[in-house]
Amino acid sequence: MKQAPTPVEIALAREAAGLTQVQAAELVSLGAPQRWAEYEKGQRVMDWSRWELFAIKTGQHPDYKPVRKFFVSSSK
Repeated sequence: MKQAPTPVEIALAREAAGLTQVQAAELVSLGAPQRWAEYEKGQRVMDWSRWELFAIKTGQHPDYKPVRKFFVSSSK
């Protein structure tokens, strides 16, 4: 099982992405924007899937990069 990110890792990744805590929370669909601050303070533990989603969406994931556009062909 993957290890949860530390509060410092979360804060550094957000800062590297140039996002506020509210913007970061919105990016990964946190229902309560203040939750991101709780992650950075160590009051909550961020689950791995949300951390990975944030890393992918901000281009910081070591294995995956975000897809900017996706086209579906309507011709058959």
